[in-house]
Amino acid sequence: MSRLGGYRWFLGRAEPLRNTAGEVIKWFGSCTDIDDVKHAQQHLQMQNAQLIRINQDLDNFVYTASHDLRQPIYNMAGIFEELTRTTHFNDPDTAELIAMFEEALQRIYGTIQDLADLVQVQRRHEQVPAEPVDVKSLAQSVIRSMQEQVEEVGGKFELDTTAVPTLWFVRSNLQSVLYNLLSNALKYAMPGRPPYIRVRTDLVDGVPVLTVTDNGLGIDMARHGAELFQMFRRFHDHVAGSGMGLHLVNRIIQQAGGHVEVESTVGEGTTFRVYFSPQQQLRSAK
Repeated sequence: MSRLGGYRWFLGRAEPLRNTAGEVIKWFGSCTDIDDVKHAQQHLQMQNAQLIRINQDLDNFVYTASHDLRQPIYNMAGIFEELTRTTHFNDPDTAELIAMFEEALQRIYGTIQDLADLVQVQRRHEQVPAEPVDVKSLAQSVIRSMQEQVEEVGGKFELDTTAVPTLWFVRSNLQSVLYNLLSNALKYAMPGRPPYIRVRTDLVDGVPVLTVTDNGLGIDMARHGAELFQMFRRFHDHVAGSGMGLHLVNRIIQQAGGHVEVESTVGEGTTFRVYFSPQQQLRSAK
């Protein structure tokens, strides 16, 4: 107990001095006041616990809100479809207005779905076990799911996963990473230039790296680099999107202990390098 009352944390250490026979002939000891360090640790633990609760509350709110908003959107879409089917309009701008309304509905629904996906990523990370995932096979599956979009823009893909053929990861999360990076490469293609997208894996100092390179529009990194992974941020307005894709990719990888690096040149293309944790490498020989 201190002179001012109350208790303080101290760290006591002791080391014996022995003779040639191994007998203890003397003790050396120290006593260090670590009370400030302990209080700082306790304060940090409290703050971390509070942040965890806040994040959980936010995730629950987003999931509940996105779930509760879906039915009203479905109802609006149904009412609007019935209205356009049974009602005749004489205004020459009607067709354009109807198209704009339908597009707005799709954007709202897309945003709601993206928010729900964002929460599901967190829950999958906590609840769904990782498994061996064949990177090339999964990438081919993602490309097949976008076949209509690929054919529309004349996209070509080059896949090389020889260096790291398999990753230990939550399959659905890795699928989300690949889908968002590959679909963005198609979506933001340079007009007049067919998309050419390379997907490869490498092992850099024991760390597995997934690289996706395209020859599309590119991003002005000096202007937008700091906000690249922010929620709802978009850097090209000529195509539809919610601005959630890169945020989702970054969140998935950070939760798994990795990080994402980006290089981009406007008019030439973009390269995303996804660095996984070393534990997520799984050699085929295993």
